[in-house]
Amino acid sequence: MKCFNGMTVICTAEQCNEKFPYNKRMDHLNECKGIYECKFCDAKTQVKDNHKNECIGYLQEKLKKMELLIQKNKETLKKKHDYLDRYNDGYGGYY
Repeated sequence: MKCFNGMTVICTAEQCNEKFPYNKRMDHLNECKGIYECKFCDAKTQVKDNHKNECIGYLQEKLKKMELLIQKNKETLKKKHDYLDRYNDGYGGYY
């Protein structure tokens, strides 16, 4: 979707290009008869079908992002534990 004149939006789905107010964009998605090509699996579906919830390519990409976030959190947590271990070694325990 592209903004047009600040408050109007144009749907960029194939066979649609309808203009509507910005605050009605979610209503339009539920009734859009346009077609879009999924960038994760190259399937062509109607916008209103909400293909994203069942697309294996999209779900795999989302899973990769979650795994990277978990790994990053584990590394951060390990750094914090290492810092606490070094800090507490000289003092004989936690205060």
